[in-house]
Amino acid sequence: MNDVQSILDEMLPFVETLLKEYGEFYPVSAVVNIEQKVEHVILEEDEENDNPKSNSVIAELKKRITLEKR
Repeated sequence: MNDVQSILDEMLPFVETLLKEYGEFYPVSAVVNIEQKVEHVILEEDEENDNPKSNSVIAELKKRITLEKR
């Protein structure tokens, strides 16, 4: 449960800031690395699609996390 709490402690202020500044945000993600530190999972900008669907962002985040576990 420590990993989950660490991610929440890291991400909640970030999400609150996004909501205050923009009123919305795309899905975000973070992982706890081998050193037990929280890392944000960041996707490269898609120059061809400025407004991707949330489902596609979530799918890409999942793919990125899965690839990084290997």
